[in-house]
Amino acid sequence: MIRALPALAATLCCTAAAAQGEEGVFVDSRPPRSVGYFVGDRLDYAGTIRVPSGYAVDEASRPRPRDLDYWLELDRVSIEPSGRGEGEGTAYAVQLRYQTFYVPLEPRELRIPPVTIGFVRAADGARLEATLPGFTFVSSPLRPILERSAPAAMRPDAPLLVLDTRPAQWRTGAAFAVSLALLGVLAAYRGWLPTGARRPRPLAEAARSLARSAPHASPQAYRAGLLVLHRALDARFARRLLADDLDLFLALHPRFAEASSDLRRFFAASRSLHFGDDVAEAMWQLPAGDLAKLARRLASIERAP
Repeated sequence: MIRALPALAATLCCTAAAAQGEEGVFVDSRPPRSVGYFVGDRLDYAGTIRVPSGYAVDEASRPRPRDLDYWLELDRVSIEPSGRGEGEGTAYAVQLRYQTFYVPLEPRELRIPPVTIGFVRAADGARLEATLPGFTFVSSPLRPILERSAPAAMRPDAPLLVLDTRPAQWRTGAAFAVSLALLGVLAAYRGWLPTGARRPRPLAEAARSLARSAPHASPQAYRAGLLVLHRALDARFARRLLADDLDLFLALHPRFAEASSDLRRFFAASRSLHFGDDVAEAMWQLPAGDLAKLARRLASIERAP
């Protein structure tokens, strides 16, 4: 209560001066607390200014956020109408935020300067001024200065903690080695290694060749497509694969058994084309689109490990 008396007295003096010098102007200031501040703290100063009706804030007099001193910065300014005051007039709510950067070696009292704000009447350019009084506060050091004769008062340094990173290094190295091994297996499987022997995949080559053909191929293209797949099956069987050899082929390569029905359609269409010279019958038994699908299916089975 005693600490609040100086701020209250300054506020009353400012209000009285404003009432005498500027008729109809009233100032109510609410400075922040006066103690308990350290370097970097912010101080919020609030106030209410009531001026006669028709007056508005003179923007040229509005405080701007800036450095006020080497240790003091005005960080934020807000002056907004807050409604009508008592009687005739307009009340303005003022919010000022300061930040202190003073680093004291011992508790020290610092002073914030007063702030004057101008108001202008649009009708005739008449001008009024209202002053928010300055205030003082006490800035304290982050820690007291210790005497040279009492070094024991300082806390000892924390011991250096050395972490053993060897287990993490071993785990990282093992993970890297496993990743390289898996990459090598993938490269060998895909045939990316320049010196590695790549497993021949004639069916995959046939699928790529047939994929470039139109879904509704001409009879000549259809005939060529049948021949491409024939040669791929021959390469896979390691000799000429005829329709009568299909059961033997499936016995030697059981993974292709899932496509046995489509392979039989393929050989039936090939027989109609090459021995019956009936292109329409062949394309009805196995359309060009189904031929390309069969090639892709066989290529997928071929890629399986």
